[in-house]
Amino acid sequence: MEEAKPLLTLTKSRLIEPTPSLSSQSQSLLETLNGLCSFYCSADLASFLFSDMFSELAGQGPTWIVFEAGVYLDHTKTVEIILKDSEILTIYSDQVFPSSNQDDFTQIIQHWHDDVMEI
Repeated sequence: MEEAKPLLTLTKSRLIEPTPSLSSQSQSLLETLNGLCSFYCSADLASFLFSDMFSELAGQGPTWIVFEAGVYLDHTKTVEIILKDSEILTIYSDQVFPSSNQDDFTQIIQHWHDDVMEI
């Protein structure tokens, strides 16, 4: 029996402002996100992005960091993810798709995934 593969990935893409002072927990999370993290479904990624832990890392002060979400099976297919003012901004096809809750983000990222994978 073949093991299920993750659907999406997330990693730190780049800094757009200097890194603010971080708690040790946020620093550890940032170090983890320097690598490629995987998620088995869009709802899992949404849950992580709307978690207190992620908000504490990326939501402090002005926007300073950009993340990249991608398709696990094709790492060339990516979108940018930014946390700004308690909203997650998903950027692809020269458009910005804001989401203020997990359900909205889940729909946005799943639609993007299905579109780039032509499902």
